[in-house]
Amino acid sequence: LGHTGTTNAFHKNSRSELAAQYPVGSILEQHHFATFSSVIKDMSNNIFFSLKEGEVAEVMALMEEIILATDMMHHGKLVDSVRTRLDLGTPLTLSDENDRKMVMMLLMKGSDISNVVRPYHTASQWTDVLRNEFLAQLAQENALGLPQTIPPAASAPKGM
Repeated sequence: LGHTGTTNAFHKNSRSELAAQYPVGSILEQHHFATFSSVIKDMSNNIFFSLKEGEVAEVMALMEEIILATDMMHHGKLVDSVRTRLDLGTPLTLSDENDRKMVMMLLMKGSDISNVVRPYHTASQWTDVLRNEFLAQLAQENALGLPQTIPPAASAPKGM
């Protein structure tokens, strides 16, 4: 829902409408949160209908943070945080608010980039979709005279 098939870097470099709407930070992730917020405003989609107003604000702030964490620019930091905890032998505990938030971010991140653990046939189809998106973005960048933001390996033809 609302996926543009291009990256944050493309939106920033092309000065797209989304980049103008979300000029600071994670352009697509902010768009995804705004879309989520819009969808749940419809009472038939509002999974938070039984919460009190203050609770809704708290949950929405948490959802925004979790969705923004899916930006690949934050991937390394999140992985490093988990790796550090594992190396120290310090388990994540759901009784700790920060740990709960980290687990929620990891679950969202895992669902966002889960294709590599799907059965090969399914993962291969998603790989083709992503490769085609990368190739289309590369073509748009070239046509617009923008810097190429897709790594060469990611945009290589299938089988390379």
